[in-house]
Amino acid sequence: SAEERYRAEPADTATPDRLFERQWALTLLQRALDVLAAERNAAGRGAEMAVLRPFLDASGASGASAYTEAATALGMSESNTRVAVHRLRHRYRKVLQEVIAATLENEDPAAVEEEMRALLAALS
Repeated sequence: SAEERYRAEPADTATPDRLFERQWALTLLQRALDVLAAERNAAGRGAEMAVLRPFLDASGASGASAYTEAATALGMSESNTRVAVHRLRHRYRKVLQEVIAATLENEDPAAVEEEMRALLAALS
């Protein structure tokens, strides 16, 4: 009976190293989001950041209806909202690269890109 219950439990193949790498990647992503939010707040665009923040998350907003809702909340056209999301994503990537570079001894762009690939691998 106990063996049957044990076999019914989901298998967890994550090693401690893999769990650490995933947590580290999530920490770097959160740090980059915090920096980006601080930048936006300092520029007086905190409300815009709050509405567009879900578009930066892989499990967040997507689809035409999400853009329509964001556009309505911001008082912008849908096309301008799409441009704002595109620019925000671009800045988020740059900030993430800066955060990653700050953790490396060698801030060489190739080393930063290698770390970015490792970060994405840890999240997949």
